[in-house]
Amino acid sequence: MRFEAVQGFANIRRDEVGPALAAGLFFFCVLTALMVVRPAREALGMQRGIEALRWLFLGTVLVTLLVNPIFGWLVSRFRRIAFVGVTYLFFAFGLLGFYALLAFAPAELLPGARLVRAFNAIGAARMGSAYREPGRVGMPIAGDDAEAIAIASRLIRDVGYEPVLIGGLAMGKYLMPGTPLSGERTADEIRKIAATLN
Repeated sequence: MRFEAVQGFANIRRDEVGPALAAGLFFFCVLTALMVVRPAREALGMQRGIEALRWLFLGTVLVTLLVNPIFGWLVSRFRRIAFVGVTYLFFAFGLLGFYALLAFAPAELLPGARLVRAFNAIGAARMGSAYREPGRVGMPIAGDDAEAIAIASRLIRDVGYEPVLIGGLAMGKYLMPGTPLSGERTADEIRKIAATLN
């Protein structure tokens, strides 16, 4: 009975359910990857000003145009189902490696780097409207380097948020979507939640 209800809604055969769920999971992963990478890209662009942001977007378009023919050639040479799987795995492991490097790598592996975690708690789609009511929404920030925190705080205020230091870099794990500090909150609400975290 359950399958008949799904079939009436989606016009899908029983043997297509597994591949359809896998395709949905892949699509979810692609959108998640975009939401992870996009705020970092835009934060880098905003740090250097609106002109740099324009060139950043133009560079993204040009790289996409250059890579697309290579991607098309590779797809035509290999079985598509295998190639698409390998491509997804390549980018998934790349994102996991990037996250692990930022979250767990000791400072000795990143000489000269001054890491601060910010811009993870709020989705990129919401960030464009913060300037309309400056300081109304808090932006949690985690870091160990006082000067780097000061620079990031200025950037956060320029965008329209109120920076709220929640602790050292290790506290950055609470800034990801789905964690207690994700979403839009006032600075006071962020401080109260952060006080309950380890």
